[in-house]
Amino acid sequence: MLLQALSGEVRVTVRVDNRAEVVVALEGRDSEGQWGATAQPTDAIVEQREGEDGWWRSSVVTVEVQQAVLIWVEDGVFATEPPVVGYADDCGILFVAPREEAEALSVSTVTGAACDRWSAPLDLTPPAELVGLTARIAARWSGDCVDLRIEVGEGPGGRRSTPMSRVCGLAERVRAAAADGEGFVPQAAAPVILPVLREGGAIELRMGGDYRMNAAVGGRILPTDCGVQLERGFRSVWQHRYEGEACGWASLDRILELDDGPVPEDVLDEQQYEVYDWEYDVTSNLLGSGWTRSITFERAQEIVDAIYADFYGASDGAPRVMIAPEDQQFTGAYDSGRHVILLTPSGVRPYVVIHEAAHAMLRLSLAAANAYYLESRHGPVFGALMIALWTRYAEGFDPEAARAFAGVYGVKLDHLFPIEPSGDEQTRRAVREALGVAELGGRGE
Repeated sequence: MLLQALSGEVRVTVRVDNRAEVVVALEGRDSEGQWGATAQPTDAIVEQREGEDGWWRSSVVTVEVQQAVLIWVEDGVFATEPPVVGYADDCGILFVAPREEAEALSVSTVTGAACDRWSAPLDLTPPAELVGLTARIAARWSGDCVDLRIEVGEGPGGRRSTPMSRVCGLAERVRAAAADGEGFVPQAAAPVILPVLREGGAIELRMGGDYRMNAAVGGRILPTDCGVQLERGFRSVWQHRYEGEACGWASLDRILELDDGPVPEDVLDEQQYEVYDWEYDVTSNLLGSGWTRSITFERAQEIVDAIYADFYGASDGAPRVMIAPEDQQFTGAYDSGRHVILLTPSGVRPYVVIHEAAHAMLRLSLAAANAYYLESRHGPVFGALMIALWTRYAEGFDPEAARAFAGVYGVKLDHLFPIEPSGDEQTRRAVREALGVAELGGRGE
């Protein structure tokens, strides 16, 4: 059985036939965006299954799709297939959109020492060849509903499952068909995009009709109305979501968890990279653009001085903010021996300054009681302090949402704030003014 779905987009359809049997099929979407082509597996009647995992599985259908453009992270940088001539991943952010009036894609990346400008667009021509994928429908009864997913690939160990969807209202249809012998028109489940099998996961892009582009991760369809902007973290890939006719900022969505992220050099700092990704998600979704914008070194020093005045009554003991050496691995670092914060040009941003100030504060406050923080480590107490700082300096900040985000990223948090500020509303506001968010609210838009 062969189904052509050149866009890669398919959906399961469910119908009750005149023998009161629930029958499934696969429906494909063509390159022009039209549904219609349907293939029914040889074994298509859904059975109740007990034990094991409870899933019934159909016989195999071969689905022919257009080869996708693949984007993934390899050795810490974005890679593409096919390769893009002239492409360089300097800052870990790229944007892909259909090129106007051509069956091609346009790729741009963020570049510059401060990661503050976009490169000229580069052309990427999607592959022309077709790929045949073997797929089977998996179904599981759940009361009046049937859960559905598509399993793609060869053999139990080599299959990947698309996201699950559900069709409901079947019990009444089965009873009616049994009573009068009449069947029912199919009901369609949520569409998915069949994945190309690639270890570790990849973003798949395909061109459709009218210069459209569709995108997916593991079968899950991504919004593309405003193009696809991707950013890589240490263990994550995010999509920047923009919506509406004006393509306004909506959210930062984590779409891939990287299996082969870096290992911390300090074995005691086991959640270092998880904390980095968690903080960036919190900053983008709960704080906003005011916290991620580029600032001057002078402004960065003002922020650190104001925080020390708010917590300790004076800025005399605040660390100095300095330019990082060219070989520094991270955009920000706290040197506890010299008591200085070292920032690269791309790291001179409020959220990075707050992070490094937190390291310095823990060394001052906890060194006698906890030698762990003599080094710049990212344990549960550090995470708790970050929440305390965000709560104090971002109007309307939701600490419970930040804790929920921590669970998503596997970040362990202490339940108690390790340091209490000695200042008042005036010193608190001085920090917010230094951050540049005093008039912008918690989201900093």
